[in-house]
Amino acid sequence: INMQFNKKVKVGVFLLCLLLIFTTGISLIDIDKQNNVVDKNLLSLSGMEDDYEIWNNLYNNNEKANATDIRLYKANWLSIIAAGVGNQSDQDWYRINASAGQHIKVMLNHNYSSGMMNIELWNNTNILIGNYNGIDNKTLDYDVTIGGDYYINVSGNDLGYTYDLRWDTGLALVPDIYEPNNNFSSAWSLMPNLYTDLTILGGDNDWFRLENITYFDFLNITIFFNHSEGDLQLELYNPSNGLQALSNSTSDNEQILFNATDPGAWRIRVYHMYGNSDVNYTLDILVNAGVLGDDIFEPNDDFSNARSINSGYYANLQIAGGNEDWFKVPLIVGDIISVNIYFNHSYGDLGLELYDGSNIWQTGNYSSTNDEYIWYNVTFSGDWRIRVYHAFGNSIVDYDLYIWVDSVDDSYEENDYDWEAKSITSMKDSWITNLRQKDNDWYYFNLDSGKDRIFVQLKFSHASGDIDITLQNSSYEIGWGYSVDDNEHFDVNVPTWGGLYYIRVFGYGNISTQNTYDLYWSDSGFADDNYEPNDDYLNATDITTNENSWLPFGPGIQWDDDWYKIQADVGEERLRVEVVSDYTAAFGFEIYAYNGTDLVIPPMAWTNGTVIETNVPEPGFYYVKVFGTNLGYEYDLWWDDFSSSEDYYEPNNFYWEAYQIPSSSWLPFGPGVQGNDDWYKISLGPKEEQLYVDLTFTHELGNIDLEIWALNASGFTQLAGNYSLDDDEYIELNWTLNRELWILVFGENKSNSYDLWWAPKGMDDYYEEND
Repeated sequence: INMQFNKKVKVGVFLLCLLLIFTTGISLIDIDKQNNVVDKNLLSLSGMEDDYEIWNNLYNNNEKANATDIRLYKANWLSIIAAGVGNQSDQDWYRINASAGQHIKVMLNHNYSSGMMNIELWNNTNILIGNYNGIDNKTLDYDVTIGGDYYINVSGNDLGYTYDLRWDTGLALVPDIYEPNNNFSSAWSLMPNLYTDLTILGGDNDWFRLENITYFDFLNITIFFNHSEGDLQLELYNPSNGLQALSNSTSDNEQILFNATDPGAWRIRVYHMYGNSDVNYTLDILVNAGVLGDDIFEPNDDFSNARSINSGYYANLQIAGGNEDWFKVPLIVGDIISVNIYFNHSYGDLGLELYDGSNIWQTGNYSSTNDEYIWYNVTFSGDWRIRVYHAFGNSIVDYDLYIWVDSVDDSYEENDYDWEAKSITSMKDSWITNLRQKDNDWYYFNLDSGKDRIFVQLKFSHASGDIDITLQNSSYEIGWGYSVDDNEHFDVNVPTWGGLYYIRVFGYGNISTQNTYDLYWSDSGFADDNYEPNDDYLNATDITTNENSWLPFGPGIQWDDDWYKIQADVGEERLRVEVVSDYTAAFGFEIYAYNGTDLVIPPMAWTNGTVIETNVPEPGFYYVKVFGTNLGYEYDLWWDDFSSSEDYYEPNNFYWEAYQIPSSSWLPFGPGVQGNDDWYKISLGPKEEQLYVDLTFTHELGNIDLEIWALNASGFTQLAGNYSLDDDEYIELNWTLNRELWILVFGENKSNSYDLWWAPKGMDDYYEEND
């Protein structure tokens, strides 16, 4: 029995050894093949699979039948799910779910240098319903007609490069109210304003038409959108359908700044540069009447409207009449700035001055010869100003401007590489100011355990140099800002285990912009202004003691609705409110009565720089609501109350006090008030020999009449008048050789409000331009 047992044991051991040798041989052969493949392709990155291959107890997710189930992770990037980013070593399938009537949006982000990656969307009957191929980040859209499970397939070169994936559902976008407007001829006519809830659907084009643009009008066109939803582009066309300007970045938002070179109806085109996803966007149109012959930086006539520029040479600038030119340059302590203006003194005497960021004069040059020059060692950090102006006279003078800044770097240097990164952990929830981008700037901070979100803001002037920013953990980028606007900001969901994160600030294309910037990070939210919380009228910031002045504690920041409390005193039941910003985003503001719900004026959108001036029904408290695009742009607010018999244009009771007003627009700073005689001065250009004047008012509140006067050889002479007993007055002056005219508005002096509009025409009919 013992011999038989031993024999059986020996046989069993022998068979077991054979089995081990056989299986080991197969494994060795498999490993050898895999190694040969790796050697053949000479990969520089590991081809290891990601954790989604074994999720849901699957062997892999290389086929639709084995798709990784991410139905519970709607609106989340893979990078914030426990399994982390995907790894494209083979086909990767994911399972999602949507209901009928919803809109599926799939976004795939990856490093452009990793080459081709593709996404496909399949339904549960194995039919391909959408795909997008290419080397850039991708968005795929689909309107769901039959609810159920859907499948995402990620494929590519199978080289093991990482990617991030996000999916979401919502209501399907529908064509906006301006359709059809898909080409130049069907462009929809718009006035300068803010237009929301616009859509580009698939391969759609949106065209818009701006009427009555005159020579050298300054056009400021911006579209606001989320680039992750689709790559929108912006173009501007002249009346002859000639492309004049375009903005085609690969980031959020696009903007065009342009001085019109031809009068007539200009066109705006919004379209997909790549792809055919459905994208929601906002369009902001600003048109500032230009001064004939003035330069491309207008309007920049005072400290608050200074145009941001950088070191460089700027040719073909101009001082026209009593105009001033202001420029803004970011400087920090230790910088040395030198400024030259080159001009012919025989055409006019220009002066040159330098002001610090608090509008305090620091130095100037006032020679009586050609050219001016200043040199200064900067003692205060901030946005300094350069002023060019007529020292004497009001002629038109052409000049060139040259600026050079011998700049120092900031106190956080050296931090040009990730291993030199400087800690900003202690600066959480605080602005780090007066930094400078001369090279790569690296920072790091430690995020506390349990925190799951990071907020980063970068504040700078894009006109002084484009700065970009990224956020990364120890392995890869998780947040970025690459826009072509002022400032960058982003918020990122992160795992809750905390740890080190790195911020990199750099110039676009890795250039040295010399631009200054401020940096902010937080784990609780974006930085807001000193007037928060003021998100509703019950929490309105009280600025009743700050009448006739700007905000007392620095600029406001428009992340949400901002409310301010003001007061109309007895006998001063007229309010004037103005909101201005250095940034290009549109702001809106409205005045509400004491209960915070009744508008003092009819609801309407207001754009940056607009003034509200209106009579209020009684003295007491009122509320100003500032709203906009919620992108963190800074603004300033000014208000005052005064007698209802006065307006912005006083004193203008005599023709020598007349207020100069531009053509082809209504009064620029709110309505006039007819409490006495009001005189306005207008100027006609060459060949403009006809004139139209329109006066609008409500007759039952007090009659108002209208006259046109001229100063010629026979003295101050009336040319035309209208004295009806109805609402409004209108004058068409058929012929005049006078280049300067005066408009007189007069009446019963009952403090009735009115608005005034005028436009010149050449010797053609009323219906031009209709060529």
